[in-house]
Amino acid sequence: MDELPFVLVDKMNFSGKLEKFLKLIPYTAMTALIFPGVFTVDTDKPWIGIIGALTAGVLAWKRKPVMVCVLAAIAADFLLYLFI
Repeated sequence: MDELPFVLVDKMNFSGKLEKFLKLIPYTAMTALIFPGVFTVDTDKPWIGIIGALTAGVLAWKRKPVMVCVLAAIAADFLLYLFI
């Protein structure tokens, strides 16, 4: 019975502003969940976390899917750890 509201949302028509707001929720949630960890990922090299966050931020700005943003940030941090 918990799924019923989500089934009905597909059939509803929203105004342009509300629809745009709803589409931005995943990016907002990603920011709220990941941002606190950016500065604590490595206390000796905090810039690695900042570069990962910037990578995700740029991709989110270009409206890439949330999973692409997260995986690209992980890849950027991994490469920095690998070569530095």
